[in-house]
Amino acid sequence: MSTDSLFSTFQGSDTLYITIGNRLRGDDGAGPFIASRLSEIPDIRIKDAGDRPERSMNWVLEIRPSLVVFIDASDFGGLAGEIRELPLESISDTTFSTHRIPLPLIAGWITSETGAECRCIGIQPASMSLGEGLSPEVELAATEIVRKLGWIHDRGKAHVMGRNNKQKKQRGVSSGRTAGRNSKTGPGGMPADKM
Repeated sequence: MSTDSLFSTFQGSDTLYITIGNRLRGDDGAGPFIASRLSEIPDIRIKDAGDRPERSMNWVLEIRPSLVVFIDASDFGGLAGEIRELPLESISDTTFSTHRIPLPLIAGWITSETGAECRCIGIQPASMSLGEGLSPEVELAATEIVRKLGWIHDRGKAHVMGRNNKQKKQRGVSSGRTAGRNSKTGPGGMPADKM
């Protein structure tokens, strides 16, 4: 699946994005990098869990989204900077080695407690050794995720606004028809009582 197809599946969803990662471990800081930029977009729901994804459990209980998307640098054996959706059931403890509680366990709890669907977007790191800063490949991938999620969010808002405007117009037309039926008019719109 292309990244365009992947991210388009989030459109129109009541979504909470949760980024995971440690800024002090190279490309593991991709999640916080994405969160800091997405948080500048009004109304988008984004939380940075740092290196403790279990923090997401309280946020989900508070916000009650229908979809939770985890975003993290994860070693799935791809090319540096590659973006891929990772099936939660296939994620091993070694994939997210910097986190204390396995992500599949957290996702399972979220789904059982709230009914929210959980998905995971992984970015293949080039290096997760100690030190701040992302590799060029991962920074490019993280920037692409920010751009696409921002575009999807704006498109979703435009869709909702368009639907609301359409409903208002329909109500206006309906009111006009009702008014026309209730008024007693003769030929040419002249009131019947004046004829």
